[in-house]
Amino acid sequence: MFPSAATYRPCLRIVCLLFLFICLQYPLSAQTNQKDWTTLEQQYKQGKLSDTAYLNKAEALSESYLKEPDFPKYMTLYQKIAWGKKQYQPYRVKYYSILANHTSFTHQEGASLYYLQKSEQELQKTKPYFPSLNEPRFLLVVYGSNERLNIDKRKAVFINILPFLKQLPQLIRNQDVPVNTSLNAMTILNNVSRLYAREQDASMVRTIVDISGKIYQQLSFKNIADQGKLKQCLYLNYQVRYTAALMLKDINHAKSILDSSRTLVRTSDEIRQIWARSAERALIRKYIDFFIAQKQPDSSRYYMQLLAQKINKNDPGDGTAQLRYSATVNALDHHYAQAYTDLLGAYEINDSVIGLKMADINNNMYARLIAEEKQGEILQLKAQKQKRNIIVAIAALLAVSAIILLYLYMKRKDRNARKKIETLRQLTQIEIAELEIRANAIQKRLGMELHDDLAGQLASLGYFIELQLLDEQDHKQQERLETINLKVKNAYQNTRQKSHEWYTEGAKEEQDSFAESVQKLASYALPEQQFEKTIDIDNPSLQKVSHRIKIELLRIIQEAFINILKHSGAYKVQLFMYADEGMLSLQINDNGKGFDVYALPQTKSLGLQSLQNRIQDMNGTMAIESTKNGTALSVEVPLSQGK
Repeated sequence: MFPSAATYRPCLRIVCLLFLFICLQYPLSAQTNQKDWTTLEQQYKQGKLSDTAYLNKAEALSESYLKEPDFPKYMTLYQKIAWGKKQYQPYRVKYYSILANHTSFTHQEGASLYYLQKSEQELQKTKPYFPSLNEPRFLLVVYGSNERLNIDKRKAVFINILPFLKQLPQLIRNQDVPVNTSLNAMTILNNVSRLYAREQDASMVRTIVDISGKIYQQLSFKNIADQGKLKQCLYLNYQVRYTAALMLKDINHAKSILDSSRTLVRTSDEIRQIWARSAERALIRKYIDFFIAQKQPDSSRYYMQLLAQKINKNDPGDGTAQLRYSATVNALDHHYAQAYTDLLGAYEINDSVIGLKMADINNNMYARLIAEEKQGEILQLKAQKQKRNIIVAIAALLAVSAIILLYLYMKRKDRNARKKIETLRQLTQIEIAELEIRANAIQKRLGMELHDDLAGQLASLGYFIELQLLDEQDHKQQERLETINLKVKNAYQNTRQKSHEWYTEGAKEEQDSFAESVQKLASYALPEQQFEKTIDIDNPSLQKVSHRIKIELLRIIQEAFINILKHSGAYKVQLFMYADEGMLSLQINDNGKGFDVYALPQTKSLGLQSLQNRIQDMNGTMAIESTKNGTALSVEVPLSQGK
């Protein structure tokens, strides 16, 4: 007969409540954890915490959440700050160390080894650099403490770093060795001391004890800021000595070391930290081992109960120790069946866990993380490439803009130059016209004088009076005629003198007008703010130069100025005009870039050809000398050409 449904209702209610509690418990815990990190992040963003204050608080908070699956997300802001400034480089080392601890707690040994190696790479950037020994310490833990497994691997790790461990005491004494390096060294020595003690290798155990003692001795002489880590090193030194005492069967000394170790841990302010909790559990296990070896099951059970109270969800471990101890104590109490079951379970768990750890390391131990890192590098390279492409595009745009602006500037400059040259030609025409007007005015005045023939008539009148004087017999009439004749002669002389003055003044006016025209052309073509000018014209030398020659000279000067503007790039110009041995000389010099006179095709040098033609029409000569320092134009025309 089966029980009724009413019989199961209380049990079902209890089961449902337990299930509901279990379902709600994890999300609540996760929310609480997330709240802690969110609060800390808000305090930082509100300016209540500095960079270093946040980093230190986050590091302390991380110790309580290393087993959380979402723990790496909590470290996002930590990573951003740690890589924000160069002086935060030590926090980058800690960042990878914290992630290594997290992955170790969650049995991701491949990832742990990866993060330890990244931490070491960051540490290598410090000067002077000392190996942290994180990787060998971690590998010894991964390879396990079971004396039956991975003995050769564990020995190989230790032998590889033994030379450095022997030098470490001397390094500590002479240099500032990071305390973490010393702490890892002491942890490694504690681990391998049990390995060699198991094999009864007294020589190696003595070496390990000697190195451990010297390391701690040198540390005790130093002013270590972190006293908690100094106490850890003392604790580990105790453990190495304890292992040696057990190997030598010095039971009382071994028990004394255990008691001293526990007193050190329990009276330490660092009891709340992970190392202190782990150290206390390790000591309790050693007490259990010690009393088991002394065949005292009751004392062993007491410490087994104490160990069970000390284990919590945030502590690492796989539960094999409890099964081993239970099996051994049951054997002491002659409960062999239960002892066998416990021992078999312990070894199955231990071997499987170590097997998983080894498989994680040997079978592409951190390929996924390497791939993620490479992916990050690829994204970074893409970002850099994109940034570089933007810079190149901007540079190209600026270059094109500069070319366009230069082209427009050159076009404008060329347009202005053409406009200026055209205006210069027009100005030359105006000056030539003014010269012709002045010349015509002089010719008109002289023509009028010739037309009126005033001087000739006065001369005829004087001659007529002189004839009348010869025929006149009246003395008074002769005096009157002589008086008139004298006045006529004076008028004649005054007329000739005035005519000469008009001619001279007209010639001088024409000379001055020519010099003024040259100055006007120079002022327009070669402005003061761009050119240093020297213009020297010997005006008297122009008296014997015809009006036509002056006009041709003005055109030659105009053409020379145009060539200077278009081709020379000069900023100094000199113009000289003077008479020398029956020749009128014109010299125009500049300090421009010059040109090869003989290599320049005549068909393409219309300006020079125009100059040559004008000078030949005046029966003159032209010479041009040009170097990289400037050009000199020399023109000579005969003074004997009529006006």
